[in-house]
Amino acid sequence: MPAAILENPVETPCDDSEESGHKRSLEVFNVSMTYVENGPEILHNISFHADEQEFVTFVGPSGCGKSTLFNIVAGLLQPTEGSVIIDYKECTGEPSEKLGYVLQKDLLLPWRTIKENVTLGPELRHRPVDEERVKELFETYHLTGYEDNYPDQLSGGMRQRAALMRAMLMEPGILLMDEAYKALDYPLKIALESELLDHVKATKQTVIFVTHDIEEAVTLSDRVYILKAHPGEIIDELDIHLSCDSTKINERRLAPEFNAYYERIWKTVESGRKQD
Repeated sequence: MPAAILENPVETPCDDSEESGHKRSLEVFNVSMTYVENGPEILHNISFHADEQEFVTFVGPSGCGKSTLFNIVAGLLQPTEGSVIIDYKECTGEPSEKLGYVLQKDLLLPWRTIKENVTLGPELRHRPVDEERVKELFETYHLTGYEDNYPDQLSGGMRQRAALMRAMLMEPGILLMDEAYKALDYPLKIALESELLDHVKATKQTVIFVTHDIEEAVTLSDRVYILKAHPGEIIDELDIHLSCDSTKINERRLAPEFNAYYERIWKTVESGRKQD
């Protein structure tokens, strides 16, 4: 394994945003979570950060608390301890307008058409709908012609695409994605992952991504945090540097460094401890 690729992972937390040239979008400090008093700890002392235009991914085994952490960052869940800072403002336990999120379930409203679901965000915030952007999203996500259909008339993968479109239309500064591409067929998944990288690059968006797919983590990410289970705790952090400027997923997976990162993450997840 090429040691030079993987040595000296960045320690967390640290304010290196000035060195990176991007502002700090999100910081999480010392978050722990227990659902019931004196019950088992779900998350233990989690600290991490994400900068503007950075793609940060969490991987780990089942039961490591990835989705719980996601809900805490989204402001949907109050942690037992710790704090969440978004754009230099504490938002612990409070949803932020700077955040958009896509869950494993599409959560479309069954009484609204697909287009009405996609444009729900601007409606709730009393903003005008960018019809050109909506049309572009329907084309990109291969749903042109389904604007007036209802969710129960679409497949699971199509509904998940509509949920992705709903989040993308709002263009949040930080996008949280929890296994967002899991329900999609492989060719479309690859195409939309490439589109996401292009979008992040163009808009300086920050992405916090949760996945079980190590290939996906290495291909998409600037940094990867690896969690262990029982309790969920960060055991390693890797800066990902692929010698490939392309945003095409299949090309990125051919980068010579890809296998070394994959092996490092796989061994860490499997063993539950940081690799030497």
